[in-house]
Parts: sequence; C-alpha cells; structure tokens
Amino acid sequence: MDRSLQLKHLSPQSRIAVLGLGYVGLPLAHALGQKYPTVGFDINRERVVAICQGKDANLALTQEQLQAPTQARYTPEPSDLAGCEIYIVTAPTR
Repeated sequence: MDRSLQLKHLSPQSRIAVLGLGYVGLPLAHALGQKYPTVGFDINRERVVAICQGKDANLALTQEQLQAPTQARYTPEPSDLAGCEIYIVTAPTR
C-alpha cells in the first residue's frame, strides 16, 4: 500500500498552515512540508526558536529531521498565516 501523503485537489503551490507545533502538529507540518509550502505556527515563541534550531523538547522529530530540506517553515507570527489555503488546528483540548 502506498503510504505517501497525498491531498487531492491541491496543487504543489497550495499553502497549508498547521496551528500548534506540539507532538501532533510538528510532525504533521514536517510531513506536509515534504510536498507543499507549509507554515507551522505556535504562540510559544521560545518553542518556535528551538524548532528552528533543530531542537524539539517533545522528541517528536530528531534534530536531523528538523534540519532536513523541506518546504515547511515555523513561526510565532499570526501574520505569516495570511495566504494559506488550508488551516489545520492541532491545539491541546484541555
């Protein structure tokens, strides 16, 4: 079975936003970034800085994975979400 990520009706230029970069959102943003321009957003600026430095406190992704070439970028700035076509919310539910 082909387990590659495929989203029908999206062009390779479609921008996707993943809101929340926890143990679900970060790996999702990283996987989507393999095929699509992806914005990973989190309100925790320190977490975003650490992710951009290749550090994930949740250990969902390794430093090697975080530093691999991808179309994903990570930000704490809400204005960077403008222009995205799809928004996926992966925030805590507590």
